[in-house]
Amino acid sequence: MVSKLIIIVDDDSSIRKAFSRLISLTKYTSMSFRDTKRCIYYLEQLNGTDLPFGYFVDMHIPEDQDGPEQLHNFLNERGMLRNFYFMTGDLSSSNQQLRDRTGIDVLMKDNSYELFDVINGMCSME
Repeated sequence: MVSKLIIIVDDDSSIRKAFSRLISLTKYTSMSFRDTKRCIYYLEQLNGTDLPFGYFVDMHIPEDQDGPEQLHNFLNERGMLRNFYFMTGDLSSSNQQLRDRTGIDVLMKDNSYELFDVINGMCSME
């Protein structure tokens, strides 16, 4: 079963709060994590029930370097990869390589119009 929950993973609390506020304007709820380890732990506890509807994951978390790709792989291996977006403030060469390896769309954090459009579009899907 898929819930009305959207997961946000970012080490910056202001980004987590901003995304949560945007999502609160929709019929969806959000849950945020400062790193992917905590997110994966949470997802493991779900045992395949009430799966989140979508994910916004920072590509660069200093204490969690491989975490964004590990979260992607965790979800993909379990057939839970849906409405998954990477986000970044800087599309560095390592971020481009991650995008190319996973095929996941990357949203720029400084493009608020794009972020709002994606959140609004995602939340209007059923």
